[in-house]
Amino acid sequence: ERVDDENNDEADATSAMLSDDDICDWDGISCDETGFVKSIDLPDSELEGTLPYELFSSTRDSLQTLSLQDNQLIGTLPSSIAQMSSLVSLDLSDNSIGSTLPAALFGLSSLSELILSKNWFEGQLVMAVADDSLAPLSKLEKLILHTNYLTGTVDGLGRLSSLEVLDINTNNFSGELGSSLFGLSHLTFLRLSNNHFSGTLGSDVGRLSNLSTLSLDRNENLRGPIPTEIGDLRLLESLFLHDTGFEGTMPNVVCDLFLDELTANCGGDEPKVECSCCSECYEDWQSENS
Repeated sequence: ERVDDENNDEADATSAMLSDDDICDWDGISCDETGFVKSIDLPDSELEGTLPYELFSSTRDSLQTLSLQDNQLIGTLPSSIAQMSSLVSLDLSDNSIGSTLPAALFGLSSLSELILSKNWFEGQLVMAVADDSLAPLSKLEKLILHTNYLTGTVDGLGRLSSLEVLDINTNNFSGELGSSLFGLSHLTFLRLSNNHFSGTLGSDVGRLSNLSTLSLDRNENLRGPIPTEIGDLRLLESLFLHDTGFEGTMPNVVCDLFLDELTANCGGDEPKVECSCCSECYEDWQSENS
């Protein structure tokens, strides 16, 4: 019975999308009072194929929300996305869209939420963000790009001054974590895990005063002592430092934060980090792989 009902629901949805009814009556479509499309919300709808150029060009002045996550979309982002002057939220996560991120995407001044995780995007993100010919995304608050194939450094992200959530874990980013990234004072969530970042973690990390979660784990080339300035992050709740090259003793000021989650390579016969307050200790990744 339940399976039949689900099949009927899917058939009804498909019929609605293919009917001759007014587009504002289609499932997943919302219009404003003048009849222009303002929202397309079709997650997990078994959509296939590429994103048509017309999707963006025909709604360029009205579309505010485009949510097509968890479908089977392929291809690239059309260049017509540059015309989306009213777009506030774009979520294309969990598809198979690829190629490089178009520089025009970072010229959308109304955009506050950009979610492109779990796709096949590649290339250097920093070049698109740092292009001085484009206006910075001054309103962007959430940038989620995890689980792609993006490369390069992340210095250009320092221009996104309104960011509150930044999740770029599981990519191929590299280089040192510069002061521009730690100048994003509105950040509450910063996840840089499972990349190829290197160098030491500087005192600038203490400038992220609104941060509640900091994930640096699985960056094997991050090294040196754990900075005491992390103790200045009074709102911090979770700190992930395992599977890195950090060594020494966990600073007392970090332990005094009484974090809900704190991980480091403090396990095994020869722990890399001495930590009396960690919620979970990992064995040194170098020892495990030797």
